Amino acid sequence: MARIKLLKSLALANLLVLSAAPVQADDHTSGATSTVVFSGIDFADDSIAGYTGIIVSANRDLGKDGILFRLVGVNAQYEYDTTLPGGPTVIDGDGWFLDAMVGYQFLRTGYRIAGYIGVDYQDHDLTPNDPFNSVNGDEVGFKVVGEFETDDTSRLYLGALASYSTAFDTYWARGRVGLRHEDWIFGVEGGGSGNEGYDVQRIGGFVDMPLAMGPLSGRLTGYAGHQFADDEDDFGLGGGEGLYGGVGYSFSF
Repeated sequence: MARIKLLKSLALANLLVLSAAPVQADDHTSGATSTVVFSGIDFADDSIAGYTGIIVSANRDLGKDGILFRLVGVNAQYEYDTTLPGGPTVIDGDGWFLDAMVGYQFLRTGYRIAGYIGVDYQDHDLTPNDPFNSVNGDEVGFKVVGEFETDDTSRLYLGALASYSTAFDTYWARGRVGLRHEDWIFGVEGGGSGNEGYDVQRIGGFVDMPLAMGPLSGRLTGYAGHQFADDEDDFGLGGGEGLYGGVGYSFSF
């Protein structure tokens, strides 16, 4: 088991996520907004990541079908145990990710669907260097993202988000099922993520609530649960087995 260490704090203003939270479908219906900004932090055993991003509608109205532009990224701090020629070693990883994408959304009665394609850049700095980890250095890849979400016309909430990048064969997926109550959503979630060096799965719960930010319309989401990982094959980016959690917010204007 990797040693527990104090991970450096993450400046969210300078971070660009493995995948972005989808644009909230119920945020669209209340008025003509063109832009969504989101940020947050995610943690698991021996891994912590901060992210921020922006989505802009080309037609200046997120409440209509149309083209979307997206810029998202992440900084992740992680560690893992391995054996190098000098003996057992703890590797500290510093990962930076940035994607620039274009997409299209379809809004229909009760739900929203969106898809994106674009370019993904990743850079992993390992200290000390681990020549046996293929997820090392930088790589540029092609990335796709898909989103589905029900809106506030239904008490039942369904949401799904998935992405894949050819950079280090990176994938990320999450599904949520919940109930709406007075603009709050309570529910359960499950998903997984991985690349050439790790593979983890998660199951847990989440709560999503309105967040007043002056004249801006926003949402705040918290989530937590249990993460499953194979420590023998894990190269650390996703963290080890145990508790995971996070918090994120978004606002539109």
